[in-house]
Formats: sequence, C-alpha cells, structure tokens
Amino acid sequence: LPRTQQVIERYFGGDGLAFARRYYETVAGIPKAGNFDILGHFDLIAKNNETGSYLDLHAPKYLGYAKDAIHALKGKIPFFEVNTGCIARGYRSTPYPQVELLKEFKDCGFGPVITSDCHRKEFLDCYFEEARALLQSVGFDCMYVLKDGGFVPESL
Repeated sequence: LPRTQQVIERYFGGDGLAFARRYYETVAGIPKAGNFDILGHFDLIAKNNETGSYLDLHAPKYLGYAKDAIHALKGKIPFFEVNTGCIARGYRSTPYPQVELLKEFKDCGFGPVITSDCHRKEFLDCYFEEARALLQSVGFDCMYVLKDGGFVPESL
C-alpha cells in the first residue's frame, strides 16, 4: 500500500475522511506556529490521490473540511501555493489545489503563487502555463511573484 493509505489504515481505521478532517484541522492551526506569507501544499492529500483510490476528493464532506480550513486561514496568510512539482515528479497530471478549492481561495481573497517545488533545475518552471490557465479558469487575473520589495502582482 502507498504510505498515505498505510497511515489511513493504521491510524484512522481505514477512514479517509477522518484522515482528511485531521489534516485540515491541523492546517487551519498553522498561524498558531507563527506568521507566514504563503500557505504551501494546502491540498497535499490530492498530491498522492489523483485517482481517488483512498478518498473521494470531490465528496462534499472532504471539500467541506478543506473549505473550513481556508476560511479559518482567511486574513491570516495572504498567499497560497499552486504546486506544479507534483506533475514533474509523476504524482499528478494537474497542479493542486483542485478547482473547487481554487475557487474558495479566490472568494476568500487569497493571492496565488505558482511554484514548482523544484527539486531539479530542469523543472524550475514546469507546467506554469497550465497553472496560469487553471487560475484564469476560476477567475483569477493575476498571480504573485516574490521580488526584492516583497510579493507583487503579475498578470496571468
């Protein structure tokens, strides 16, 4: 079994939704650990579960847990990561977070930052065009890029 599925079996009695609930409750508590600019790997569960083999990523309860975490973080962390490294490393065929969650981030006023979570230089900007198109499809018109003076908007 894949590692995530082993964790679900061992610690959550095979209940993928219980695992997701705990994950998103933990993510919602991130601001207690300090001040952060970017919420990275928000939908990490999706990275390892594109086929839905151990959890339906479109189930209302799953999306509810994730959206609750987004709302808990609103106004506390200004930016969120759209991760494309999962594609370069063969985990997924699309960036994450998934569309339903991207819409929620937009509605809550978060700014997107596209990253490749690059582990190899040849993947530094892998699938950035696809990530831009995905953000545009849910209504974003810009992303944020770190410059010398901080994060600045850049047209998609």
